[in-house]
Amino acid sequence: MKRLCKILFTLTLCLGVFVMASVNADAKNISGVRAVSSDGKIIVSGTAEEGTLACAVFVYDSTESTVLDMETCAVKEDSTFRYQMSKMYAKGDYVVKVADYDGGNYQTTTVKVTDKTEENIKDTTTNSTTTVKSPKTSEETPWYFMVAALLLLGVSPILLRRCQ
Repeated sequence: MKRLCKILFTLTLCLGVFVMASVNADAKNISGVRAVSSDGKIIVSGTAEEGTLACAVFVYDSTESTVLDMETCAVKEDSTFRYQMSKMYAKGDYVVKVADYDGGNYQTTTVKVTDKTEENIKDTTTNSTTTVKSPKTSEETPWYFMVAALLLLGVSPILLRRCQ
């Protein structure tokens, strides 16, 4: 019986450590963004902080009030990304925002879609004035972390008492 209690106690501790480790994901920052138009498509490229795996790319109308498209793209090992949005866009101005897939701050740039391929687009850096917290990032402790901690605290004394 004591051996079973020790095994259960160890498994409970391992589960608690696993849950705590899986909850802590650090959001990386996008350090630069560039967007160009080519035949009605928007091509987004830039650099990200080392360790970034993927980014979320949002395309807004010129007033930034309506999200027109959202796609994700992979970040290469050299911390760069280049992605062509799958949607065709009408002529006009668009705002492109890019953030780490796990959250972090948006980097914003504008692009003008024309009939021709255009390369005259503004670059942004980490000093961008329009960095907004992405919706994925939260300062609150996730509820499942709290439930796991409470279960761990509740089960541990019971197992310890039975093992003695």
